[in-house]
Amino acid sequence: MKRKDRADIGLLTWHYYKNVGSNLQAYAIQSVINHIGYSCAFINYRGEQRDCVVKNVIRSFCSVVGKYIPGLIPENLRAEAYRFQQDNFYMTKPIYRKKDLKKTRNKFKLFLCGSDQIWAPNVLNEVYLFSFLKDEQVRCSYAASIGLKEIPDELDKVYLKYLNKFSLITVREKQGCQLLKDKYNIDAQCVLDPTFLLPAEQWKRLAKSSGKNHKFLFCYFLGSNAKHRNWVSELQKATGFDVVCLSDNRNEHVSDWEFHYRIGPSHFLGFLLDCEFMVTDSFHGVALAINLQKPFYAVERFTEEDDKNQNSRVYHILTLLGLQKQLIRDCPHGVPTVDYALANHELEKERMRCLNLMREMFAEYCVD
Repeated sequence: MKRKDRADIGLLTWHYYKNVGSNLQAYAIQSVINHIGYSCAFINYRGEQRDCVVKNVIRSFCSVVGKYIPGLIPENLRAEAYRFQQDNFYMTKPIYRKKDLKKTRNKFKLFLCGSDQIWAPNVLNEVYLFSFLKDEQVRCSYAASIGLKEIPDELDKVYLKYLNKFSLITVREKQGCQLLKDKYNIDAQCVLDPTFLLPAEQWKRLAKSSGKNHKFLFCYFLGSNAKHRNWVSELQKATGFDVVCLSDNRNEHVSDWEFHYRIGPSHFLGFLLDCEFMVTDSFHGVALAINLQKPFYAVERFTEEDDKNQNSRVYHILTLLGLQKQLIRDCPHGVPTVDYALANHELEKERMRCLNLMREMFAEYCVD
């Protein structure tokens, strides 16, 4: 692990999950801050999963051996995401108890939380609202996501208590901005997910080749909707392309698809770069497809009636960039086409705005 217990900025987000999107957003926010000219480190809080030293050693061993002798370690034991974190992230020592977070108070000038759905009410942990800081310490958010349409009334005291101590609040979706304004009279700014702040060339340098010699479509599903799988099978027939699928369900299998269950961020980027097009229900799948200018179809992971509906993040970015037609609700019949001309113009404008906001934030608050 790249240890860094002191820096200008202490980052707090879901940096340690195996989820590809969580890893890539964490990589992006750290890279952007370093590029702007400030030092940063992840506050390595792992309280939810209660990692133990033995588990970390096993993960490290399997991921290293799998890296150099791929055939020796089964894919389901390779912790590529863990290895990616070890190789790329600057982190404090692991923290497993909330009370130990107080030890980080004097290590950073500014405390920054985000992005990802760290403020979602169904999984809320007040740690990600900086509950462990002293009142006078400076805290801001970048692209924190609430995710859901509503915040239950019983959580109002928690949100109000801690959000009112923030010097600057930015969130990832327009829906989140409106919710904070309507419910708490908090003015938040809407910003891009940090994965959009890195240029495509940087993502390409991070990617590992898929090694595929045949045309294929790449599907990345976090949900379990059988209809979406059927659509991919229909696209397979229509195009003649192979199907490579990254799935969270290790029991999922389709006879003529190639499945991967635990590939890391670099291999994910490689599959995305090498594919003919992508079909995904993942926000970060959509984000990276746009950043890398790949054709894609987006599908809705959640139904409108689902009380955990998180579709707003996909709606928001597609609307912002004028790519609404990439969201499909019926079976498509061929390779998607994407007009990136307008999207690129809007994306570059938003990217500059968000980078300038970050520069101003750090210039104001990262002072001795």
